[in-house]
Amino acid sequence: MIDLLSKVKIHQELLSVLLQKEKNLENELIDLRSELSADTKSSAGDKHETSRAMNQLEQERISEQLLELKKALNIVKGIDTAKNHTRIGLGSLMQTTKGFFYLSIGHGAIKVGNQKCFCLSPVSPFGKLLIGKVSNDNIIWQGEEITIMAIQ
Repeated sequence: MIDLLSKVKIHQELLSVLLQKEKNLENELIDLRSELSADTKSSAGDKHETSRAMNQLEQERISEQLLELKKALNIVKGIDTAKNHTRIGLGSLMQTTKGFFYLSIGHGAIKVGNQKCFCLSPVSPFGKLLIGKVSNDNIIWQGEEITIMAIQ
């Protein structure tokens, strides 16, 4: 059986990972902006302009990643970890015969202590298959039967 504390820990670890990613991206953006403003016109001409354009493209790429990350953070921050789920939905932590899954955002595996948990989006194919299921339900995923043993 899953205990509430492990759900809270998994949620906190996911949030921590996302906040660290946000900080790293913001620092990269600051560095790129500093490079761009410190870059003075050189006699290289075209080479200089190409460098500035590449910097601008990199800033745009990082800004897009930051925007997506902020959306994910808002979803995770909106999850009530104290809610006890009897049916799988956003914020459910479930133990299956294939391991632990946290229905939140598509992030992949995170580890809390010696326990690995896969964070998945409710709009992912596997997430959609899980929504609405209850303990002891079976699902077929990629030709394999998976039993939902517990939901928190």
